[in-house]
Amino acid sequence: EACCEKTADEFVSGWRVQTFDTPAGSLAARQAYAVPFANGLDLTGYRLLDPAPRPGETLHLTLYWTTRASVPESYTVFVHLLAADGFDVGGADGLPANGRRPTNAWAVGETVIDPHRLPLPAGLPPGEYALEVGLYRLETGERVASSLGSAVRLPVIVRVAAP
Repeated sequence: EACCEKTADEFVSGWRVQTFDTPAGSLAARQAYAVPFANGLDLTGYRLLDPAPRPGETLHLTLYWTTRASVPESYTVFVHLLAADGFDVGGADGLPANGRRPTNAWAVGETVIDPHRLPLPAGLPPGEYALEVGLYRLETGERVASSLGSAVRLPVIVRVAAP
């Protein structure tokens, strides 16, 4: 998994089947969405593997980042699933690329592929949900500002299907 993005992990006829995408394939599937953040960081796009999951399944979201300048701090990435009323119904926080790529180790201009798995609650009602992402300092909880505010709502709708 260190070299590739996991795109599926399921059991078929008693066998565990995992599929992976190469970095080139992942970048080719990226939906461009450029949002500059403070401290030299840029969100350049995202990839949502299944925009119509069922409750209890895992949402696979990949964020793509780059830097305009060296980043002196290690930031934590957050991903929130929001109901129509803005209520946070699920989330996943962590260092980029499952902890393997802290922001203070990124080279200027490098594209970092940052996959996130967001388990959906088993009782999540069917409906439309939004995805909100951003960065923060783990020690203080202080968010890193972007051109769109302290959190960025991705231009995609997650349609949770009935179980």
